Amino acid sequence: MTRFSLIPVEILHSIFSLLNKSDLSRLSRTCKQIHQQATPRLWRSYCNYNQQPYNAFLRAIVTNPGRAKHVEELHTSNVSEDDPREISEDDIQSFQSAVSNLLLPDEFKDRLNEGIKEGYSDPMLALLLCKLPNLKNLFLYRPDICDLICELFGHANSGKFSGLDKLQRFSIETTDVSCAVGTVRDYGGVLNMAHEVQIVQLNDETMSPSRFKEGSSAVEHLHILESGMGTDAMRVFAQSCKTLRTFNYTFGNVDYYDDYFKPQEAVKELERHKDTLEELTMLYDDDRLKQSWYDLTAREWYMGTELQQFTRLKKLRSGMHSLLGLLHPQSAAMETYPANPQADRERPELVDVLPASIEHLTILYADARIIPHLQKVGVACENRFPNLRKVIVGFCSESTEKDVQFEISGLELSVLYQTPEEREAYVYGRKPYSWVGSQAFRD
Repeated sequence: MTRFSLIPVEILHSIFSLLNKSDLSRLSRTCKQIHQQATPRLWRSYCNYNQQPYNAFLRAIVTNPGRAKHVEELHTSNVSEDDPREISEDDIQSFQSAVSNLLLPDEFKDRLNEGIKEGYSDPMLALLLCKLPNLKNLFLYRPDICDLICELFGHANSGKFSGLDKLQRFSIETTDVSCAVGTVRDYGGVLNMAHEVQIVQLNDETMSPSRFKEGSSAVEHLHILESGMGTDAMRVFAQSCKTLRTFNYTFGNVDYYDDYFKPQEAVKELERHKDTLEELTMLYDDDRLKQSWYDLTAREWYMGTELQQFTRLKKLRSGMHSLLGLLHPQSAAMETYPANPQADRERPELVDVLPASIEHLTILYADARIIPHLQKVGVACENRFPNLRKVIVGFCSESTEKDVQFEISGLELSVLYQTPEEREAYVYGRKPYSWVGSQAFRD
């Protein structure tokens, strides 16, 4: 089928010439209706992942404010104040005129004007954010130095600027924890405002508590993925949220890092949200997690029975190790910590770990030892877990016979047999710039 946009203009003119006035009138009304419906869709989302200057898009918004009201989502990359681009005198005058109308401190507007004159992307994006009154979702990819953007977030968070009041979702990510990225503490303003936050591949072991007062953040859904943050930083996040409903955490590729955020610590820090938390993910790459100076059989490395106190927890994703303390025999970590049957017998039963509210359970990095645990859960379902409906088990193919057969009466059971490569893809195989995009969060 030929696309309408590919039809040559001359042919369209020929067709129109055959129409009478009545038909042309109806066609005109139809085109107006299509335009009215298409314009919001066309301007709803703007993506810039190729380091292109923001001049053209900002110019379109500044010269036609009607378009700005349609923009709800903004994706940006490589924002910095050290990347001057060519900018025309007309754009400079137009953008600086737009700055003069902003209800912001004069000193801040002076810095915006100076940066715009030099062609930096940081002030360009800051001005753009000021001009998008209905912005709901903001994605920053590999931001470097964004002082003006972060200061704008601070003004919005303090109530001095109302232009970002509708912001709901904020994502910041990089390609590797060792990449140069402005520290997360600088984004304290937006992290206090947004209701859903995603932080990917960031390493900030010196999170400043001064930027996050206890119970001050509006964040209800927090996704910290492929993380390199230490315990202190993670504690600040958990303590700053007023009402946390979702906490999704996946461990990053940070073998050199010596302050892992451990499962037992996670449960302890999340206790303040035990009556509101509905979704919890604690996934450590058991194939990657290996340090000779850590005893991975220690109590701190699994969540255990304290999970039972989370009275509203519906969805739980974890590894067999981080949930019950059971390392599968073929994991890389077992090269340092051999199987210990006695220690395994001291681990808690799954029926004593799960909260009564559980509805959806995913256990990865597992072997056949998880089967009797799940069978006991099945027996106890009617009385202890009346809402449990779905269970996903990811067996490590190198440590589990593929012909293992079991079922849990009354439950939807999905069994995965995964190689190390498949396990990596299942948990960490998200598309760049996506929102909690790996398969583990979609099943």
